[in-house]
Amino acid sequence: PFLMGCDSSLAWEACRVDERPLHRVELDAYYIDRYEVTNARYQACVEAGVCRTPRSRGSNTRSFYYGNPEYATYPVLHTNWHDARNLCVWEGKRLPTEAEWEKAARGETDTRMYPWGDEPRDCTLGNFDVVVEGRRVWCVGDTTEIGTYPAGASPYGVMDMAGNVREWVNDLYASNYYSFSPIHNPQGPATGSDHLLRGGSWDNHFDYMRVARRVVTFPERSNNLYGFRCARSLP
Repeated sequence: PFLMGCDSSLAWEACRVDERPLHRVELDAYYIDRYEVTNARYQACVEAGVCRTPRSRGSNTRSFYYGNPEYATYPVLHTNWHDARNLCVWEGKRLPTEAEWEKAARGETDTRMYPWGDEPRDCTLGNFDVVVEGRRVWCVGDTTEIGTYPAGASPYGVMDMAGNVREWVNDLYASNYYSFSPIHNPQGPATGSDHLLRGGSWDNHFDYMRVARRVVTFPERSNNLYGFRCARSLP
């Protein structure tokens, strides 16, 4: 079991309404990808005739990103929720639930703000933006190769759960879901039109890096901030 949501008893946590209440969750054992899905993994699905080509081949600063061998081990971009789900299914996996994603990022021993703990962010821990002399400054200004920041890994050794790309999860969204979600294996609300992303991106400030932060959007949306990783239930 672990505690999911935002811990409002911590002075440094600026909890949003949809991140409360902090609540106990128990999950069946599962695997989750240590790394975000790369251009190379996604391209294999496209070449197999299962996945659609990303809506753009560029990234923020690179006009030729997807399909370029130089960036084969960088996270795929411009994929919506449907694209992400299709790749995971093709690999014999699925998108993680929101609860699975959060446990993989937080661990089971505390209510840490970030995957690495409560220490302030800096550019040795992940790919995001930081404040320098009162100004927001990119650490990189684009994606980085998966696994570049081992110091920012989660308690389970999962990489890039704060920064690089926001990650699609399987769940539909309801702002009050935490007030009625089940303790065991929550799957998200049964109805709704929007889906969730977790983890922040290379272009996001500290609030998006928090383990508890939820980002909601429509499932057809894609851009140069969105990516994903897959999960799999144990037999």
